[in-house]
Amino acid sequence: MTHIKPVSEKKAIILDNEWVLVKNDWNLVARLFSETFGTKPLTGKQFKQALKLYDQSQTNPLYQHNRGNISSDEFWLQVLNYHKIPTTNENIEFAKGVLEQLTTNVEETSIEAVKNIFESQNYELIMLSNSTPDIRCGNMKRHNYFQWFAQIYFSFETGYRKPEKGAYENILRARDLKPQNCIFVDDKEENLEGAKAAGIHVVKYKIGDKKTLQEVVNEKLCELSWEQI
Repeated sequence: MTHIKPVSEKKAIILDNEWVLVKNDWNLVARLFSETFGTKPLTGKQFKQALKLYDQSQTNPLYQHNRGNISSDEFWLQVLNYHKIPTTNENIEFAKGVLEQLTTNVEETSIEAVKNIFESQNYELIMLSNSTPDIRCGNMKRHNYFQWFAQIYFSFETGYRKPEKGAYENILRARDLKPQNCIFVDDKEENLEGAKAAGIHVVKYKIGDKKTLQEVVNEKLCELSWEQI
């Protein structure tokens, strides 16, 4: 009797983008915004407060923009109105260009890990990011590591934001993955909790931690008795 070796189920490593692969710099964005539009000098925190980033209600314009419920133009109309800046098409385009500068500095050890995961061919590599079209555009203009991902899921395209359970279940459905065969890496505890609720293994990592991205991922792979990268 011939014994057929069972085909192993495919496994995936799902990575956040900001503060896992690339740093964001809200102070830079705030300075550029102030210089571009002649407002009083703003810190990154003040600029984010103007975007109502800390307001978790569903009327928060950045929240709505992240979910793809309002366009970049609609979002910037609200922000420019808040700062009493004329809402001309030219100013809206300037504002988009300012936000494109958010993700300026990649973490080289993280990018090396991404390349190693890709080259190992043992895991499907996926990105899951709460983002906007302007941030995505700037990131992709400056950095080339997106080429190694099998699929990239931005919240403004999918309509799901981490830590909503649907953000993770959408990936499982679309990529035909079982949650127990996935590892999700993020810098925010609430996003990891969302992944756990979907049954996915999680790893907390943030640029600047003592261990590199590859080290913490390999620790989890070892724990699960999966092949390391």
